[in-house]
Amino acid sequence: MIIKELKYVDEKLIKEIKDLVEVCRKFDALKEEIYLSNELNFNKEIKYVFVLYEDNKLVSVLSVFIPTEIEGEFSAYTLPEYRNRGYFKELFNRAKMELQKYKVSDILLVCEASSKSGKAVVQRLGAKYDFAEYSMKYIGKDKIDLNNFKSQLYTADMKDIDDLANISMNGFKSNSYEDSKQFVKSILESEDRIQLLTKVNDKCIGMVSVGIHEDKCGIFGVAIMPEYRGNGFGKELVKLALNYLIKRNYDNIWLDVDSKNDIAFNLYKSIGFEVQNAVEYYRL
Repeated sequence: MIIKELKYVDEKLIKEIKDLVEVCRKFDALKEEIYLSNELNFNKEIKYVFVLYEDNKLVSVLSVFIPTEIEGEFSAYTLPEYRNRGYFKELFNRAKMELQKYKVSDILLVCEASSKSGKAVVQRLGAKYDFAEYSMKYIGKDKIDLNNFKSQLYTADMKDIDDLANISMNGFKSNSYEDSKQFVKSILESEDRIQLLTKVNDKCIGMVSVGIHEDKCGIFGVAIMPEYRGNGFGKELVKLALNYLIKRNYDNIWLDVDSKNDIAFNLYKSIGFEVQNAVEYYRL
């Protein structure tokens, strides 16, 4: 058994990992894909991918998404014929120790709602259910109507970082200003994400980022300043982001929403998004 702890993943290993994940997805009837980039991790020096080999064959992988110093999100896959041998536990303990070095105290285990094997692992570890997210896909066919919009969409850059950090801090509440600023900086520097913002009368009031990965696009981090909510600016923001992607010939567009956020969920449904999958998060 060989274990590698990595802060960089090359194209060859990415392909190996994706092949392993695809076998697991088919076996367990899963829909989600593994996230293998560290571009949005708050510290690029943290090892975030852990792989285990048996007889030179990749049999288990664990990746950690660490957007802030508060917590890391663990996703793991083991080939079906190599399960129940303690491989996940080995990788989990390595990853946990790595986070402890950087004083990241909380762990969230990511588990698809339909995953029986994943839920068995969660139960063995004694993790407690925290929240769930719905993965929603845009199935709307009508042209996005931008008439009578009061806000305008702009592509953000580093000069906007303070405004964006302020919107993020007020929009998501859970992050401090410094955490928000670091996360926004990671997005602005990312090769896979584009940070957008909306303005009304030259004032920044909203933010959203779009990510483009192969043939799939994601809409992330939708936030409106509290004093501008309830006036349709959230709906405008999502529609402007959709229009941004559709104009560039992207049509496989997704977003995630907290299952407890009825306002956002109903907003996305009204625009043309439909639930495709549910992912649960368990806290240790």
